Amino acid sequence: MSEERNNQQMIMYLLGGVAVLLVAVIVVLVVQNRNASTPQPTQVLQQQQQAQGGATNPGGTVPNVPFDPKTATKVPAGVKPEEVVQKYYDDVKAGKYEEAYNLLPKDKQAYYGSSQSYAQTLQGYGITGVSVEKPQVAGDTITVVGTQQTPQMAISYRWTIEKVSGTWYVKSRESAQ
Repeated sequence: MSEERNNQQMIMYLLGGVAVLLVAVIVVLVVQNRNASTPQPTQVLQQQQQAQGGATNPGGTVPNVPFDPKTATKVPAGVKPEEVVQKYYDDVKAGKYEEAYNLLPKDKQAYYGSSQSYAQTLQGYGITGVSVEKPQVAGDTITVVGTQQTPQMAISYRWTIEKVSGTWYVKSRESAQ
């Protein structure tokens, strides 16, 4: 009788262990499924743009828009190049998205497609703060790193502003991560 009771206890322990393993597997599957269904920022942007009939950027790649001073974003006369970067971040912080969008280099404007798409993207980031580092000057090129702080992380960009024929132009804005 004692042996039969020991066998029954062993079976109960094994069944309990199997139940715990099944619960663990279910939890892992639910978490993986939840993460897989969470859209990435580029997917959110594309969904928003499609819903509004706006431009989309499949794959989240930056369109190849070469730097051309004839069409590039020009630094206004009397404004220091690094002030353009500071103004951009001040506009972002103040929610002046159209003004900030107009300061972006042309390839970034093409990436977002419109100031409305750009505004939706930045609003989605939930920017809580901005900062701009001291500019680095090398001849006719100035680089400035600016950072947008979000609840998830800091997003830093390296801006390059170049002087061509006496006029400053916003050449590029690339990730500084």
